[in-house]
Amino acid sequence: MRRDWVLAARAVQEMGLAPVCHIEGGYGAWQAAGHPTESREKPGA
Repeated sequence: MRRDWVLAARAVQEMGLAPVCHIEGGYGAWQAAGHPTESREKPGA
């Protein structure tokens, strides 16, 4: 099993972002569970 998410979480924490955690299933699972999200307009759109 790959653990790339561990390295990614560590990297963003070292950049000063907090709190950071792994979400099983990723962003799609977060959305499917009905948790809040924000959208931004793409530059030039």
